[in-house]
Amino acid sequence: MKNKQVIGIYLAAGKSSRMGCNKLKLPLDNYNETLGSIAFKVALHSSLDHLIVVTNEEDSLGWSSPTFLSAPYRSKWTHLRCKSSAEGQSGSIKCGLHKALELKPEAIMIMLADQPFITVEMINSIIDEYMNQKSAYFIASSYQNTIRPPILCSHKMFRLLMHLEGDKGARYILRKKEWREKGIVLHFENPIPFLDVDTIEDYLYANNIKGTLE
Repeated sequence: MKNKQVIGIYLAAGKSSRMGCNKLKLPLDNYNETLGSIAFKVALHSSLDHLIVVTNEEDSLGWSSPTFLSAPYRSKWTHLRCKSSAEGQSGSIKCGLHKALELKPEAIMIMLADQPFITVEMINSIIDEYMNQKSAYFIASSYQNTIRPPILCSHKMFRLLMHLEGDKGARYILRKKEWREKGIVLHFENPIPFLDVDTIEDYLYANNIKGTLE
């Protein structure tokens, strides 16, 4: 199989414990899509070479748009049922990374399924920065001086990601000064793309936001 440059890892195995139901199935009326489908579609329209959708073992992707099963989308993504998703975010990241390594990527981009307002432009700007600065260990997005997903991790960080434990992601590594200095942080002024829908209040707020998927 042809080598890929940047593989997206779409983390969709969360328990939605604070929502009380599977939040990825919730509709966002202004988008005519479920919450979980929105960033999924954005990723498929971006410059990512492939997307690995990481879910728990029981997830049949009933929350995703049926259009993703047809051309031109179907060849752009892989569904991965993660046996270790109960370990927290680290388990999902390691599952996704193991699968991504089959494609021999230069880098991966970690995305959250409950961040519906991430844009194509944001993803592509992070990828473009990496293509111009391949010596960087990572390219991270930031709002108000806080690193937030999506985060691109070069192959130089793969071993570190494999040693994550518990409900920890790439940000746990980047909080350490010695690693943060090895990458590039892109600062964004708009808070909306970073909205992480965890609670009913978050969902009600998100359902009033208008925008486009591309």
